[in-house]
Amino acid sequence: MIRYSIVSGIQGRKHTVNLQFHTCTLFQSLTTSATLGTHHFGYVGHTRLQLRWAHATSLVAEVVRLWSVFTKKLVRTSARHSLVAMKGKLPRLSEHFYRGHAYVFWTHTTENRQPLPLSQSFHAYFRELLCHTCARYQLATPVYCLMPDHFHLFWIGQSPESNQLRATKFFRKELSPLLSPTQWQRQAHDHVVTLDERETDIYQDTIHYILQNPVRARIVEDWREYPYIGALIPGYPRLDRSDPEFNERFWKIYHHTITT
Repeated sequence: MIRYSIVSGIQGRKHTVNLQFHTCTLFQSLTTSATLGTHHFGYVGHTRLQLRWAHATSLVAEVVRLWSVFTKKLVRTSARHSLVAMKGKLPRLSEHFYRGHAYVFWTHTTENRQPLPLSQSFHAYFRELLCHTCARYQLATPVYCLMPDHFHLFWIGQSPESNQLRATKFFRKELSPLLSPTQWQRQAHDHVVTLDERETDIYQDTIHYILQNPVRARIVEDWREYPYIGALIPGYPRLDRSDPEFNERFWKIYHHTITT
């Protein structure tokens, strides 16, 4: 999900407009407390957008205009990304974005959507390898989800020495023999959750998106019924993603284990 938020000041008052765009479900919702405005600037991903409205009645029309601009830019951006992908490499941020106490959402997909060998034994090996990777590169995993042809995981660095690019390379290499003859796509997809985004709902929205994968795929009705979802911090084998107290426990452990 990409969220676009605008905060403006009109005669000393603050008004907020939140536009939520989902790459799967497209435009989901609009909430606004604004009645009058002038013009505002913001970013959707790396795309700069401008929202204008003069009266409350014109706000809906302006949202439609903005959505049209967004989708056209998204198509152009996707085309650029596809061109780069055909040349062998997806665009990626500078390495320092993946180091230290970085928050990164990773998606690993098989080549041509070939099936993963999902089973209890594969899941057990996945967790063992994930534990080794997190210990080696000092990472915490608040959530992961194995799906039939891809998996998601969210990593948070625990040390200034944490390096998620190296961790990703190691993890994929060590997991690959268990997939044979299935292979990974050339490169994993990622989204770095920035410091500014962590102050909004984007982190929780991302976690929710990962948890709801098997529900959206109509495999289960409740993600807690899905056997291939979990969380992991090395040294804490009883950390349970389905525990109602999970968030409180995870962050307590995380802050106890991080180094600065």
